[in-house]
Amino acid sequence: MVDFNFNLTEREKGWLEGIIDGEGYLAFLLNKNKKSKNGYVWVIYLSVTNTNLKICEKVLQIFSHEGYKGGNITNKNMKNPKHKKAYCFMSRQFALEKILSQIKLVSKERQRELVLKGLEMLKEFRNGEHWMARDGNGRPKEIENEMLKMYEEMKILNKRGRRPTFS
Repeated sequence: MVDFNFNLTEREKGWLEGIIDGEGYLAFLLNKNKKSKNGYVWVIYLSVTNTNLKICEKVLQIFSHEGYKGGNITNKNMKNPKHKKAYCFMSRQFALEKILSQIKLVSKERQRELVLKGLEMLKEFRNGEHWMARDGNGRPKEIENEMLKMYEEMKILNKRGRRPTFS
């Protein structure tokens, strides 16, 4: 496992706070997994999507440290052909915990708090580099129930500001 500190400069902290508040998406996912005792695994992540590749590259640079790559950048599949090509940075969980603990957000502060709490709750169940168990074996029911409550809250928080679509 990787074990070192990410010491962000004040400039990096401020820049990341603005990018995450404006372009970021903090979330929990329940991914299906046949090998898991309960049929799913938790994935906790940050994504930053932007049409400017340099912005995603800067986020990746800040999330990476001493040879450790803190995420990946992929091309975002745009469903509407009129939309400009976009890129998506996706964090790795180890870097996410180290970096989110150093910053404060404005519009997504509650999501940041939930992500940090979720990563902390699942820390003892990590498998390799990941902060959460890769299966449901051995996690106490109280942790699973609390994670489900936080997951539901995160879904509600992440729907804020979305306009309904009309057919």
